[in-house]
Amino acid sequence: MRFVVTVILIGICAIAWSSTALAVQVTNGGTVLFSDDFEGVAAGLAPVADVGTWVTSAQALVGDDDPPAAYQGSNYLNLGRPGLADAVFTALQTSGEVHAEITVNQPMWPGSSNGAYLTLAEGGTIRIFVLLHADGVWVHNGSGWSKPGLVWTVDEWEKYTIDYVPGAATFDLTFEGTKVAGLSVMAAGNVDRIHLDGGGDSISYFDAVPEPSMVVMGLIGLFSLLVVRPRR
Repeated sequence: MRFVVTVILIGICAIAWSSTALAVQVTNGGTVLFSDDFEGVAAGLAPVADVGTWVTSAQALVGDDDPPAAYQGSNYLNLGRPGLADAVFTALQTSGEVHAEITVNQPMWPGSSNGAYLTLAEGGTIRIFVLLHADGVWVHNGSGWSKPGLVWTVDEWEKYTIDYVPGAATFDLTFEGTKVAGLSVMAAGNVDRIHLDGGGDSISYFDAVPEPSMVVMGLIGLFSLLVVRPRR
């Protein structure tokens, strides 16, 4: 009986954990530099970060139904052209390793070539420049564009992760679980924000990132409730 109760408690906890999500989140080691899941503000208003600060243009608004369903929760960031949104960290990062993650849903209008810009910057100085181009994911190396072989899908939520040691000449980009290491930065240096741009001729949507391991734990917990039995 004790074994059955234990399994039930594990299953309930795991299922509960599976509903949690990481926000648009930036960390360095164990320190959260920026975090927002867009759930604390009503649709139609400017976003307000849980950690850090948003600096946005008038086109950057919390949305809930125009047109994709949120990747997690109910809300997401709707960045209309030529909208801008800076996720400003709690402090300038000069050491350690900055880890940034976000999901993007990018429509592409007929004749368009540029989707969202994802950049890591220090003020107005861009360090890392990732572009969702019609031809795939492009990265600017300071002198021109490179194509790391990553292909995004129109109208689909997809996860991007950037890992960067401030001052380094390279960074790692992970797209939907595929990691490309050692990409050249646009300009090496310190960083204090993620700069999001809706692109020159499109609208872009950004949302929080559910934690995959928690989802797996939820499924394992549910499975244990259904099939595990005590020994007699």
